Amino acid sequence: MTENVQVKIIDMPHRVHGATAYFIDTSGELFYTIFLNAHDSCEQHHNSYNHELEHISNGDFSCMIPLEDLEIARHQSVATPLCAFAE
Repeated sequence: MTENVQVKIIDMPHRVHGATAYFIDTSGELFYTIFLNAHDSCEQHHNSYNHELEHISNGDFSCMIPLEDLEIARHQSVATPLCAFAE
């Protein structure tokens, strides 16, 4: 899974620790970019990276769940698919 993941460290608002974007190439393969906050510590980068990988591995990007609800569920339950189309 991580072979299709790249990481970028960028300036983000202090309350945002990480975010992920994805695209699908012409063959239908998914590629992800995890963005980490440049203001955070190495430990926070590690935690944020793992959190974003959970979103990827649980297929959260194929959901029609509001972001706020998805984040609440992710912080309450680890590695639980929330979507019908989890990878």
